Amino acid sequence: MTRPEPAVPATELFSHDNLLRMDETVKEVFGTMLGMDVATRPCPLCEEDCIHGPHTAHIGFEGVISGHCEIHLSRNASAAIASAMLGGVEVDAQSDAVCDAVGELCNMLAGGWKDRLPSLSAECHITVPVRSCDLHKHDPGSQPIQAAAELQVSHRSYTFGGQHLLELTLARAR
Repeated sequence: MTRPEPAVPATELFSHDNLLRMDETVKEVFGTMLGMDVATRPCPLCEEDCIHGPHTAHIGFEGVISGHCEIHLSRNASAAIASAMLGGVEVDAQSDAVCDAVGELCNMLAGGWKDRLPSLSAECHITVPVRSCDLHKHDPGSQPIQAAAELQVSHRSYTFGGQHLLELTLARAR
């Protein structure tokens, strides 16, 4: 009988270097897959300019860590991403393609970050993205994940074109 691998220490998972790897992943995905430049910005959780937008996606991590990656996007940012994924075709913000693009973006970001971490690459799996796209109305009650006592959370924020684009939350069970 094989013994399970010990969980990755939280201090290692959310180390400065590993969070920089997420930033590198975001820049690579946006640059290569979407042809967009992005910039990291400070993410003051729950300030007025934070996105609590209608388009979110969530992917779980299973294996040596139990946690998740979640992204929040504004409606306009989601449509721009869908358009870029479809080769520049104009996309109706109400279309299913927008929601699909949000899920795929989350998948690329979570998978890309996981693959950059030697401690996670082979011993951690990601789940299928769960998308939440309120395509018909904005739900002001939609909020980023708050740090529950049983979770360690790290928030990242990215912009492009001078516009707030993406909030990303990484969380893991303590």
